[in-house]
Amino acid sequence: MLITFFSHSAEFNFGGFNTGGFNANNPSHVIGAAGGIGALLFAGKNVAEGNDQITLMPTLSGAYNPHTGQLVPQFGVQAQVGDDRDGVAPTFGLAGQFDGQGINPVATAGVNVGRGPLKGNINTGVVFDGQGPSGVNPTFGGGAAVGGLNLGNVFGGQGFNLGRR
Repeated sequence: MLITFFSHSAEFNFGGFNTGGFNANNPSHVIGAAGGIGALLFAGKNVAEGNDQITLMPTLSGAYNPHTGQLVPQFGVQAQVGDDRDGVAPTFGLAGQFDGQGINPVATAGVNVGRGPLKGNINTGVVFDGQGPSGVNPTFGGGAAVGGLNLGNVFGGQGFNLGRR
């Protein structure tokens, strides 16, 4: 694995696959990264507090790709980390984005908003669309998650004793 940093950008090369680089001067890259990191921190908080219920949900979203300027449909499945007791829960997902030329894989992170079997969602992610210098571009979306398959508490709902006695 090769990681190169130069003038506020980072390029990652995993076994010959070049991501094209993260550019800290590109607002789309920064917003996408912040959304993913925020969802990861939110999920970590939930797990640490014992709210570690995992639910798989099908999703239908509209996604905007800033590189192409297109708003396209996106279908997928997301894993919600934590229950919906607070009305907001972090999610991580895999989807297919339909751009009129085919179906492109997408990895997302975001939040579900709402309680019960129908929730709204907001997400950021990366679409592997083969366009641009790297073929990997940020994407932003929102839509609905419906129903779900509850997989239970991954750590037994106990949480972690983070310095508390």
